[in-house]
Amino acid sequence: MNIFYQYSWLKSLSPIRGDQINEINTVKALRKFAKVSYGQSIDNTDISIIRASKEAFRQAKGKRLWMASPYDREMFEKADLIFTFTDTWTKWLREGKTFSLNPDGIAWGDKVVTFPQTIGEDFVKTSERKPTKTIRIGIFGRLKKSTYPVAFLDNLSKINVFHRIEVVQGYNATNSHVSYKNMPASIRHCDLILVGQHGDEWEFCGNIKPLEAAACGRPVILERSSAREETFGKNYRFFVERGTMASRSTSAMHSIIKKINFYKNSKVLPDMPKYVEKHRIENTSKVLEGILKRLL
Repeated sequence: MNIFYQYSWLKSLSPIRGDQINEINTVKALRKFAKVSYGQSIDNTDISIIRASKEAFRQAKGKRLWMASPYDREMFEKADLIFTFTDTWTKWLREGKTFSLNPDGIAWGDKVVTFPQTIGEDFVKTSERKPTKTIRIGIFGRLKKSTYPVAFLDNLSKINVFHRIEVVQGYNATNSHVSYKNMPASIRHCDLILVGQHGDEWEFCGNIKPLEAAACGRPVILERSSAREETFGKNYRFFVERGTMASRSTSAMHSIIKKINFYKNSKVLPDMPKYVEKHRIENTSKVLEGILKRLL
């Protein structure tokens, strides 16, 4: 099977931000069973997988797949398959739910499939961290309005009255990324990971950061959403309710403290790697192979 893959205008991928990391891992999963050319023409292309490049899609050969973000009605209609990163997202498109990435409310039916996100192989390793009086909480990725955990960072001095907290930052003063190569070790250096993403899109879209943290064996505090319940289950004990992360209210701060208390007082913590077993490359590659073989 010969596959051509293209993300936006990028002719090569670097692990410097979430989207590119996601594409790198997807390409690796595809290469478990197919010959994949990224960003360059390939002879006898069977399948072209395109994200965010209408030009590449129009020039593509073979069966054509379009990633469901951004929404483009022409691309949706012309694609042989539309793919998303979560079953929640796939369900919404299949059923014709009207939302930001399906503004026309069209039911796309079985044309929509899920490409589960793949976790980098360096993350799939756990390690113990000896208990100390200080709780290390990691926050990774760029901090911007939609990812800044207001309830935690803006109240850190108050939270430290209850717990001695050390914040392990996956960014520096200029808000640039730490090396992706060093990220697994940085996560395993922590006790807890906090994911601050909030907003409408997190209700349905995937997010690699909590998957990576779980693969490393670290509990993740994050806002509840349908897509996240898909991974961690509705009864996951480290969910905070929607709207918590962006709130400056005292109740939001205490929601975070409650989860830290739960971590500190728990004799048995959730088996985090089990939540993300389906995102390991040996499993995602089988799913992708099944989807694409049925297409040919």
